[in-house]
This record gives sequence, structure tokens and C-alpha cells, in this order.
Amino acid sequence: WRNCCCKGVGLRQVRLRWRWRLRHPALGRILALYAPVMGTLALDVLVNRPFTYNLASRSSAGAISVMEYATTLVQFPHGLVGTAISIAVLPTLARQAGDLARFRDTLGAGLRLAITLILPATVGLIVFAPAVVGLVFQRGAFTPTDAAATAVALQLYLVGLPLPRWTCSSSLPSMPGRIP
Repeated sequence: WRNCCCKGVGLRQVRLRWRWRLRHPALGRILALYAPVMGTLALDVLVNRPFTYNLASRSSAGAISVMEYATTLVQFPHGLVGTAISIAVLPTLARQAGDLARFRDTLGAGLRLAITLILPATVGLIVFAPAVVGLVFQRGAFTPTDAAATAVALQLYLVGLPLPRWTCSSSLPSMPGRIP
């Protein structure tokens, strides 16, 4: 508390101003590299989700909830492994940014490790989907029938979890890359 007060007193005299440099050359490169990512996110939000929610709303009562519960569980291994690998690998990749060969080796090792961790997690969740769904969600108004439907949706979602995604080349954003 005292530390913050002392710094606050010293910073009273400092005037901070944001300067937006929208014409900076690096900004154009960042936007070009990020365009495919934004395109896939926009496609997911604007096309895939409304389409799947529309189909689910026409199939049966509670189908949208089943999809949302299954999506929550399918994101768990993806997020857990992705976060762990990125925390471990990204600082090393940042240090190796100038050395393309070492950068590729580290990136390849990180991606191979992610696949190595995702595959058993996917198989385990497929096998134990009914038990996991029952353990996590089955209580109150969430009946065994809802749990069974969510387990089936989870198993179907998990089929696509370990499939390789297209990656974008670090130098050519429009060119799909391969996992090294």
C-alpha cells in the first residue's frame, strides 16, 4: 500500500499521452498476418454457430444446451494443453525469432508435444464421456437423459479435436503452412 502511494505521489507530475500511429509499417504487416485468423473467427461466429444453433433448435428441446455443455467439455483439453504448451514454448520462440532454423525446430517440437498430449486426452474423453458428463453436469434439472445426449455430442465433437488445423506461414499469410 505504501509503495503504491509513494509511486502515485511521484507520478503526479508525469503526463502520459497515447499516440496512435496508424500509418506505422509494422501495423500493416500485423494486420496482414492476422487477417486469416480474423477470417476464420468471423466465419465461425457469423456462419457456423448460427447454422448449428438453427439445426439444433429444430431437432429437439434442449439440443442447444446439449451442444453448449459438450462444447464446454471439448474445450477443456484443448485449452489446458494449448495453455501449457504456449507458456512453455512462446518465450523460447521469442528468443529464437532471428534464428529461423532453431525457431522451426522449437515450434515443431511444441506442436508435436501438443498432438502427443491431445491424442490421449481425446481418447480418454471419448471412452469416459458418459462418466465425465455425469460427474460434471448431472444434478438438479440435468437428467440422465440429458447427460447421455451430451455425452454423445461430446464424443462427436471430440472426433475433430486432434485433427491438424491449417496454420499460416509466418511470412506469407495467405499461404497455408504445414506443421514442421
